[in-house]
Amino acid sequence: MAKHFAKSSASHTANLQPLSSEEATEKAPSLKDSVPSLGDTDMYVALNEEQVKANQLNEPSQATEAPEEQADDLTVIAPLDSAELGEKEEAPVVHKKHQWWKIPAALVGILALVYVGGAIFFNFFFMPQTSIYGKDYSLKPASDLQASRANEASNYSVQVSGNGVDLTIKASDIDLTYDAAGYAHDAISQQNPWMWPLELTRSRSLSPHATASYDTSKADALFNQRIEQAKESAQTLENNGITYDSSAKKFIFADDAIATRLSLEGVHKDLQTAFDNLSTTVQLGPESLISAEDLDSALKTANSYVASAVDLMLGDSAAYQLDQDTIASWIKFDENLSISFDTDAITKWVNETLAPAVDTRGTSRTYKRWDGKEFTTKAAGAYGWVIDNDAAVKAISDGLSAGQATKIELPTKQSADKFTKQGEQDWGGRYIDVDLTTQHAVLYGDDGTILWEADVVTGIPDGHHNTPEGVWYITSHIRDARLLGPNDENGKPGWDAHVDFWLGVKGQEVGFHNAPWRSAFGGNIYRTGGSHGCINLSYENAQKLFDIAKDGDPIIIHY
Repeated sequence: MAKHFAKSSASHTANLQPLSSEEATEKAPSLKDSVPSLGDTDMYVALNEEQVKANQLNEPSQATEAPEEQADDLTVIAPLDSAELGEKEEAPVVHKKHQWWKIPAALVGILALVYVGGAIFFNFFFMPQTSIYGKDYSLKPASDLQASRANEASNYSVQVSGNGVDLTIKASDIDLTYDAAGYAHDAISQQNPWMWPLELTRSRSLSPHATASYDTSKADALFNQRIEQAKESAQTLENNGITYDSSAKKFIFADDAIATRLSLEGVHKDLQTAFDNLSTTVQLGPESLISAEDLDSALKTANSYVASAVDLMLGDSAAYQLDQDTIASWIKFDENLSISFDTDAITKWVNETLAPAVDTRGTSRTYKRWDGKEFTTKAAGAYGWVIDNDAAVKAISDGLSAGQATKIELPTKQSADKFTKQGEQDWGGRYIDVDLTTQHAVLYGDDGTILWEADVVTGIPDGHHNTPEGVWYITSHIRDARLLGPNDENGKPGWDAHVDFWLGVKGQEVGFHNAPWRSAFGGNIYRTGGSHGCINLSYENAQKLFDIAKDGDPIIIHY
């Protein structure tokens, strides 16, 4: 911008008198004084000739050459200081102070923007290390989950089983719709977006839920079809459809019987839960059945009888385990669904299965003698377990009827020291061992100590006079016994002998006794000069055995 002044008239110019150089210097304002500095501004002002010359004299540095003469009306343009625009005096220069506090303030502002931006972001995106029912959704938008869930719902089908039902239902069969948007919203709302700086370092597993809706009338039609089919089939079932499932080890209702009791109201509860979760399978529970107290009570009672396997005890040992399948085979239902046990079936089982399995009398055993030698006896002898079959039938029936029995003591006619698996030693540490090969007998104590021993003479091994092998026991103690042999053709005893000490082995047929007619024992005497089957001893050895042996002591006779 330029500021212009009107030029002076001629008469006024003529009256001007030139000043001396001192006066010009004193009176003429310098260019700097008259025009305050504007720095680099492009402002200019018009000066007359005398002012220009005066400035040139005062500020020789401002111009290197004298200006050419100018016309009286010449207007000279010179740069103006900014003060000329509004102020007549030069404004003082102000030095601004450094404002360092603005740097952290700016950083705080930036962080605030990042924090708020992150919170907004995680209102729509899942945080890192996020899984939803096992599937990774880290940094994925909620819209992806919504789209995935919607696609899953559109292709959804469920397998319905239980309570006599085996049915596949497709979403299209029942017009099923699913709130996929609500599912995604529930998932995203389970994370805290305002805590995202801390949550970034943690993993999370989200469990969103949503609801489904469907046409219940179309679902009812599918189940009613199954109910009608079951009613026709159930007419031929025994025990009103109660049957035993050997794999589950319990009584159940047959599929057709249980399907006739379906409650559609209960079915819908199970279905709704499955549909809300888009579960591919659903197991119908008890709430989907109409109550039938008589049937349910009979089923409960029958299952109490087969709740567990039962140990049949002999002494302190479980001799046999009665399994649930066998128990179930004995249970009977009458027309009123009252339960009882088939005693004929139990009797048959005891005679044909139990007794042969637990009776050890007359069985072969393998044992290790106290001296370390192992022997196997013949399947003979009177020692061992013998159960009372009739009493056992009653004990088993009564025990099971009490419900949830775990142990039943078996009544016996004869017992042994302990029960072991068949073929093993069922006597204790105290027994008499008769070795037919060495013709030597030993009475061992419970700890294996030898209480008595002696050489013997046993029966002639000719098939008629053999000493019986097997596991026996002492049946009697008799002093001054008379031994009579079988009658001959004349009706007289084959022999008639008196002995001082008798210990019965096989009833009154075979026993230990002294033999006053013998002077030697042991060796091979038995082969040709043996007894009629008894075990002969010297007087001294017979007396000692008679005194320390007890009725019931086991006797193992073997080669």
